[in-house]
Amino acid sequence: MEEIIKVENLCKIFTLHVLRGKMITGCKNISFSLPRGAFLGLLGPSGVGKSTILKCIYRTYLPTSGFIRYLSPSCGEIDLARASDYQVLQVRQEMSYVAQFLRIIPRVPAIDIVAERLWQQGWAVEEGRQQAGEYLTRLGITRKLWDAYPVTFSGGEQQRINLARALITRPRLLLLDEPTASLDAENKRVVLNLLAELKSAGTSIIGIFHDLEAANQVVDNILVLESSLDWKK
Repeated sequence: MEEIIKVENLCKIFTLHVLRGKMITGCKNISFSLPRGAFLGLLGPSGVGKSTILKCIYRTYLPTSGFIRYLSPSCGEIDLARASDYQVLQVRQEMSYVAQFLRIIPRVPAIDIVAERLWQQGWAVEEGRQQAGEYLTRLGITRKLWDAYPVTFSGGEQQRINLARALITRPRLLLLDEPTASLDAENKRVVLNLLAELKSAGTSIIGIFHDLEAANQVVDNILVLESSLDWKK
């Protein structure tokens, strides 16, 4: 099966200048591959480097060493650990990254936050809003909240806005950081069903989970990470 991404010996070291140049290892010697249309779950205790791995793939962080080989329709095979900023911007059009927290402009209605990625792809304004409304409905965000500002929402509601914003474009590669945290049982079921639909349609997914039961419902394989916390003078 075609591999959409292959990570080899990935390492990220942070230099803490406020602590006189001490270095901390975010992740090290991480290797795995992801076939097209597969779902890989990342499990391990807090602080083990799971979020660091996703941020290196999305290039929020610049890896210290190793390779992240991504097969892109627009750029061919590209090493995200060494790609230029221009290349990163190009391949990000094929990806969605869902962080644990929603970070948006404060005074933008929820429906516009979700529809924005569709508008960037050339959708008409009303068509984008209609599609956004369908995702918000599926994720349990009532119509009366569509024009409200998500900064006033609960943590669980903000998480569902974050997911709707990422899933609506049906990305080629989806990166998820704790997608079911803060959700009740019903909304967790809805999110897992949406992820299963995306996977069936060909989206490749890497997701961080602490909930093993939830992970087992959707993932194909699990990578369990051991502690890589390492301080150096």
